[in-house]
Amino acid sequence: MRNRLPWLDLMRGSAALLVVLEHLRAFLFPAYSSLVCPGIFLKAFYFLTGLGHQAVMAFFVLSGFLVGGSVFRSRDTRTWSWGGYLLRRLSRLWTVLLPALLLTAFWDQWGSFQHPEGYAGIFRAIYHSGPVPGGVLSDTVPVFLGNLFFLQTIFVPCLGTNSPLWSLANEFWYYLIFPLLLSAISPRRLMVRIPAVLIVSAILWILPWDFSQGLVIWILGALTFRFATSVGMSRMGGLLPLILSLLLAFVVLLWSRRALVPAWGDLIVGCSLLPLTATLALRVTRGRWFHGLTGAMSEISYTLYLVHFPFLAWIFFTGFEGRQIVPDLHGGLLFARLLLLVLAYSTIMWWCFERNTDRIRRWVTGLSPYSQEDR
Repeated sequence: MRNRLPWLDLMRGSAALLVVLEHLRAFLFPAYSSLVCPGIFLKAFYFLTGLGHQAVMAFFVLSGFLVGGSVFRSRDTRTWSWGGYLLRRLSRLWTVLLPALLLTAFWDQWGSFQHPEGYAGIFRAIYHSGPVPGGVLSDTVPVFLGNLFFLQTIFVPCLGTNSPLWSLANEFWYYLIFPLLLSAISPRRLMVRIPAVLIVSAILWILPWDFSQGLVIWILGALTFRFATSVGMSRMGGLLPLILSLLLAFVVLLWSRRALVPAWGDLIVGCSLLPLTATLALRVTRGRWFHGLTGAMSEISYTLYLVHFPFLAWIFFTGFEGRQIVPDLHGGLLFARLLLLVLAYSTIMWWCFERNTDRIRRWVTGLSPYSQEDR
């Protein structure tokens, strides 16, 4: 915990929570356009719970800042190795992804047995989520394996109802592309640069165009790490830079929710979060309770993101069967109870799997040929 950046932990945990809030609200309450004269509180609630996609852009920024920053740091200290890097990244991803895929298959199969019509897409027009009407749930073994190896949205669809898995494929390929790009532009030996250029070109040729904005955001996040850790940048952690960066992010997020977002809207949102990420990374907080709270939020964020949607789909496809309720006091209390239920479920899944990531990595490292420096 001493080496954590608590404000970035808060940003990461909040981003995962915003994704869950948007999905839960879309299941439980009707769309904003169907409300009659909503008050200021409802407007604020629907605005806040409509930032799920923008929160994923925050994930890309943070991932670039932290993972890309670690690549910069290891290259600067000459401790970089592909073996150690891939070991850390894959153990981190697969420790949660494999159980999440199995849980997705479990909830979808059980839900399909209880309410087959719901998993055939009859609630799509109501919830704006889940299977397409008349479609087939993508739960075959090839789809499972494709998701396990980060090929969803490239060669296979996301597994079953777990549509948030789309961003995990983006993350993995960004992890791979960024160090290859550094190798391609490195002034070192030419025989290293040429294969890197060829590999990056092949990957970019295969990946869909939708990956491009996220890749730029991710790389800008890594470059922000370089900027934020440069000499003389400590003043960026002051109160005024924080207020200005918060104001910029709020204005862009408000614009992204109210305006017709152009083709490069995700890139604009991602860029607006770069100054905020830098200022939060440089802020110093000594409160033990704050470190504990933000650390806990960050710790479960990956598990929360990967396991929440099939669980919610099962609840609403089999329990609510297309019914939505009015967003009043009673609805708000039910919303809060369901949110606590999802958080409790995700925390249990984190306790079973993700908290053991370092233990699994040490076990795998003991079987691997890489040295202590690679680890």
